[in-house]
Amino acid sequence: MKLFGIHNTACNNGGMKREEASIASGGVMYNISNVCTKAQGSSFKIVCGLQRGFSSPAVFHTVEEFTSIVETAMQEYVSTTYRHLIQGSITTERGLWAWPRGEGDAGSDNSPQAIFSGEVDPAPNDSYSFQMFLNQLAETLGRAFGQDNVYVSYENETWTVEPVGPSD
Repeated sequence: MKLFGIHNTACNNGGMKREEASIASGGVMYNISNVCTKAQGSSFKIVCGLQRGFSSPAVFHTVEEFTSIVETAMQEYVSTTYRHLIQGSITTERGLWAWPRGEGDAGSDNSPQAIFSGEVDPAPNDSYSFQMFLNQLAETLGRAFGQDNVYVSYENETWTVEPVGPSD
């Protein structure tokens, strides 16, 4: 791989920088452009368990079910608010927790969970609307997967959504 050249320019707003490079690898020339801007989106995260119940009656939901609900909600939100872009990813992991049982004793457990995290384009005066979207999505996920609590983070704040109403 051979680096042919780098070109840096500062844009008019003073907060944007563009870097361009040309790279050759295996006889093929690639042009790479990297744009960094001060107007970054806001990060968000929703954490929801995929296990309904404990012990033998437990029901395990799939990441595909989680993804379907999230995709549908994103499309509805974007189509009604005309927001330019919500981008994110879904990952799975094991949630762990421990609790005191009494002096010198503690219990612990773990269960599968899915995490939807990403960035939303900045939009003036639209933070409240997106926060309501996250709350509604968390409530929908919580009901669908039988969760008592779904955790939401947005703009450096974290809170718990407790779904109301019957589980799906």
